[in-house]
Amino acid sequence: MDSPVVVISDDDESMVRLLERQASMAGLWAVPDLKSEAVQLTTLLHPAVVVLDVFQSKYGLDLLRELKSDPRNKDVDVVMVSGIPADVMRDSCMALGASDFVCKPLDATFLVNLARRASQVCSTRVKAQSRRKVAERKTADS
Repeated sequence: MDSPVVVISDDDESMVRLLERQASMAGLWAVPDLKSEAVQLTTLLHPAVVVLDVFQSKYGLDLLRELKSDPRNKDVDVVMVSGIPADVMRDSCMALGASDFVCKPLDATFLVNLARRASQVCSTRVKAQSRRKVAERKTADS
C-alpha cells in the first residue's frame, strides 16, 4: 500500500521542514505548503490528513472554510495548529469542520498521532473502495 499523504501548511519554513522530515520517518508522504495553497493541494492529492496552521500568509480559518466548502474535500481530516492556546480559536476551528486543534509547540506524540490518523483514513478508504467494487460486480452479474 502507498504511504499516506499528509499536507503540511504553515508559513514557518523551519516548522514545515521539521514536520516533513519527521512525517517521512513515520512512513508518511509529507507534502510541504509554505504558500497557503492547502486547498489546491488537497483537491489535487486527496491527502489522508491536512495539518493547517491558523496564522500564515492566508488566514487558516479562511483556508479551512474554503477547503470544507468544496464537496471533494469535505471529508478530509484537518488538524489545525496554532501558537495561541485559545478555547475560542479551538471552537471556531471545530465549528468549521476541523477534526482536531493542537497548540504549538508540537510534542513528540503529535507525529505518532498524525501517522496513526493517516493510516486509519487510508485503511477506511481502501475498505470503502473494496465494498464499492464488490457491489459493482454483483450489480454487473445480475
